[in-house]
Amino acid sequence: MNNPKERGSLPNVAAGIFLIVFIGGTLFWMFGGFTWLERKIFASTGSVTKTCVDGVSYLQFHSGTTVQYNKVTGKIQLCGE
Repeated sequence: MNNPKERGSLPNVAAGIFLIVFIGGTLFWMFGGFTWLERKIFASTGSVTKTCVDGVSYLQFHSGTTVQYNKVTGKIQLCGE
């Protein structure tokens, strides 16, 4: 273990593994869709888009889309109602 190459190889391997995991994690975070934190931020801001398709009102959230329902009647909300 007195050989300098042997002593320096373990930290180099650990640094290489860390770098690979860090870069892989960063790429997954960037291209893997919304993260948990981003979903929480969008949910707290109430960011929703209303869209009308074929006379039916839809709500577009960051996690998906749903039909808008009338709060009083419980029926599907039509555009212009």
